[in-house]
Amino acid sequence: MTLPVPAFVLLLAQRGFSQYFRQHFLDTTFKGLYKANAFDMALLIPYFVVLILLAGYGLHRYTLVYLYYKKKKNKTVEPAEKFANLPRSSTSNCSTTRPTKLWMWRGLWSSTMQRRDIG
Repeated sequence: MTLPVPAFVLLLAQRGFSQYFRQHFLDTTFKGLYKANAFDMALLIPYFVVLILLAGYGLHRYTLVYLYYKKKKNKTVEPAEKFANLPRSSTSNCSTTRPTKLWMWRGLWSSTMQRRDIG
């Protein structure tokens, strides 16, 4: 038996909101039946921390997918124009040579190293 929506509102209005709140949220029928202990908290706290972190990660992924589909129409296939002459980079003027062997990488190649006999 289902009541139509206006009948439900009328039934709720007869008893009042305070009665509804008392009956559903301040009811002490099961008080004292269960008490949380340290073991329960040791399981529940990390569980909810991980749950919140995963929910945040899922929201982040959802946002990325939403933004991808929103901006997909703005993609560029070819560049608008190509450069005729690019400036030289500052690293192309270096006159250093790069070590090619493993012993060169270890510092044995350095010209500033001098062999000294310890004795």
